[in-house]
Amino acid sequence: TPRAVDALIARLDNRLDHTGRRASATALGEGNVFQAVPHLVDLLDDRDPQVAIAADAALSRLTLRGARQIGMTRDKWLQWWEQESAEARMHIAALASGDVTQRIAAARGLRVNRAPGASEALIKALEDEHAEVRAAAAEALSYQGAFEAGEALIAAMADPDETVSREAAVALQGIRDPALVEGLIVKALFGKHNDLQRRYIAALGAIGDVRAIEPLLAIVNEPDAPTARAAASALAQITGHRIGYDPKNWNRWWALNRHYFTPPPEGADTAQIE
Repeated sequence: TPRAVDALIARLDNRLDHTGRRASATALGEGNVFQAVPHLVDLLDDRDPQVAIAADAALSRLTLRGARQIGMTRDKWLQWWEQESAEARMHIAALASGDVTQRIAAARGLRVNRAPGASEALIKALEDEHAEVRAAAAEALSYQGAFEAGEALIAAMADPDETVSREAAVALQGIRDPALVEGLIVKALFGKHNDLQRRYIAALGAIGDVRAIEPLLAIVNEPDAPTARAAASALAQITGHRIGYDPKNWNRWWALNRHYFTPPPEGADTAQIE
């Protein structure tokens, strides 16, 4: 939330709380909080080397470049920040123009620009009257990794245009926001055995939340083979167990492990069933 972001940024200035400053820098990077860039830049020369390292790592995550690897000084970083912000403002203005070609180009221009206002403009563009603009916005959001786009991307997955739906699904899988799980479960359970339902299922697998296990088990037992296989593949991602597609195997595994199962550690290889 904006209040939480403000609190994290404010914590960066607390010179007496080294641990808190390191944690805040890391959280701002992991949360894709691009407006924190100038505040993180100020920490690159911090007296505490661990704080400086955390700020560098956060900047690398936010901007796809590392301060120490390319020799960026504080002044160069701030100059770059101003250029990125100016470029974002130009693209955001173009997204609101009446020219379809300009709107498509603007959405694509925001793919790797996370300046304030970029993700909000792309979310709004998901409702553009032209499918090409909506698809370009969804594709750009897949690069942005913006948590605030989650609900809009779920809605865009039901877009009548196949390309828009597919790009929205890809973007949603990249966000991996646990807050979206319950809504996706409902849509996956009550889908119509089509590509859209299978995209909801794939998103649950990508997010990896254990709350989706039992709903996916219900889908594994459904008669529609492509949908059941998609659910089995999602279960393999969530659990880390590659049991195959046979629903009997999954039912047996869950009956034995329901009370003892713990999710795989973060970063573990939980590839889908081949």
